[in-house]
Amino acid sequence: MISDEELFIIRHLFEFLAERFWPGPLTMVCKAHEKRVTPLLTANSGFIGLRIPRHPVALELLHEVQPDGIGAPSANRFGHVSPTRWEHVVDDLGYQEKLIVLDVDSENREYACGIGIESTVAKIESVDNGKRILITILRKGGTSVEQLESALRDYHKDSSVTPVELRITSNRQVKNDTTEGEVAPGQMITHYAPDVQAYMLRLVEDTTLETPPQHDSNDTITRELASMADTVIIDFNQNLKHLSSDCLKYIDLSPEGVIEDARKNIFEILREAEKIEKASVIVLPNLEPYFGKKEHADACQDRLFRAASGMFCVIRENKVWSAK
Repeated sequence: MISDEELFIIRHLFEFLAERFWPGPLTMVCKAHEKRVTPLLTANSGFIGLRIPRHPVALELLHEVQPDGIGAPSANRFGHVSPTRWEHVVDDLGYQEKLIVLDVDSENREYACGIGIESTVAKIESVDNGKRILITILRKGGTSVEQLESALRDYHKDSSVTPVELRITSNRQVKNDTTEGEVAPGQMITHYAPDVQAYMLRLVEDTTLETPPQHDSNDTITRELASMADTVIIDFNQNLKHLSSDCLKYIDLSPEGVIEDARKNIFEILREAEKIEKASVIVLPNLEPYFGKKEHADACQDRLFRAASGMFCVIRENKVWSAK
């Protein structure tokens, strides 16, 4: 049972972060009131996530129901690529007889999700009997770690506030058959997955931003997956442009190497790739060389890794091979 003092300090931090990041892509997970919040909204975890999105339709809905909120799941098939446009919702759930999708202008990009990936999920809780607050990033997303660190530096300028520690556990991987209640979505090893099997490109140790990804190591190959003629390559920064004439389809998340563009395009391009006729395999880019150099690269990498179900590949002799 949380004490009144702990509730006060958590609320103070919650309101500070809400003022800083809402409306926007930050979901804050806090202890749910046992008598006021149904377990249906907590997945029996005892915690609930709260957010105010920036999208104009979401803001209008919240305005209509205030002071209440809206509890809802994601509008896509479980484990499938996340929707960023209303057409994606219809593609996934159009078979539902009672499905209602708000009528919007399909040509107006304002109604697409502007950021492209889901919100960052941050769990807030008091530890050491309220002596400090722990923020655990359960899922990296539209609000970067750097933005949160900057906000907390400002928060600590007030010497009277309770110290806050930021911890990152967003690389947590939950087995698909788990019965454990998830405090945050997007933690399954297979998530955001297209209907065509995807693999992430395995890099060798000397891959850097200055050299294209290397992918011809003998000792990592395990079995042949597909010929390049049956393969869709999704790239970033034109690293694999030299293979574009060999594969079935070549798509670049951002030819200019702009992470914000890649972030906006990831899910739409994954959905495009799964619909390409005769595609046997989708090869995804590995963004590890950009960690620490391009903000949001880690959040994009998380989506790509889970879209590939944590499986890697190499490209050699005009074929795609699974890799350790």
